[in-house]
Amino acid sequence: MKSGSDDKRRPHVRLRICSPIICKDLEKYNIFPNKTGKELYPNIIPDEFFGDYLRGLFDADGCVNIDYANSIRTLIVSMSYKLLDTLRKKCNNIGTIQTKILKSGKNFYTWLISKNHSLYLRNIFYKNDCFALKRKKDKFYSASFNKPCPRYFTDQEIKFIIDNYQYLDTNKIAKKFNRSVHVIRQIAQKNRILKKKFWNEKDKIFLYENYTKYNIKYLANIFGRTPKSVKHQISKIRLLENKYVV
Repeated sequence: MKSGSDDKRRPHVRLRICSPIICKDLEKYNIFPNKTGKELYPNIIPDEFFGDYLRGLFDADGCVNIDYANSIRTLIVSMSYKLLDTLRKKCNNIGTIQTKILKSGKNFYTWLISKNHSLYLRNIFYKNDCFALKRKKDKFYSASFNKPCPRYFTDQEIKFIIDNYQYLDTNKIAKKFNRSVHVIRQIAQKNRILKKKFWNEKDKIFLYENYTKYNIKYLANIFGRTPKSVKHQISKIRLLENKYVV
């Protein structure tokens, strides 16, 4: 390994490997002489290390940008369209990422990842406490960049919605995240979460015996339902009181 600098070039380090055995092993990972434009994803890499491979490529030939509106954009550049297309497809197998590959100039291709999908890609890059190029990682986690886009939900927010959508009033969830009720319902539908619609006999009897003792909000919390749902059920109980006489 040799380091140096001159008037025309920035400080640099050159690594030279002379061992035929090591060179043969590197060829298994598609690292060979004059590979520019011929790069392919090494299929022998286990899926658990895919994020590490992707992070290395990003550290070498990628960048992340934040514009004045806090819009997020990640770019990875390569002369190999096949390499970028393979990586894009593998990312889509993990979770849907809306991306596109653009031709930049005569021989270059740019993999463009924008908005919330950049944050999803960030989770793939840095899912473990791993070695990474510090300046790029710092930019990904900078104060301005770490603010979600207006239409983006963090993993923690989505988990909260999935865990509580059945039990909390949708209006309250929307208010908590400063989003519309329609958007909260879309997240729930996407994850196949439905509100509780039916009351079992045990809950009905408990409600009949206690609806005069506790207020509506308290009962709603007990049953994990909205106050409106509890009121509706109480009105039914009053109409059918004879059925629930103990």
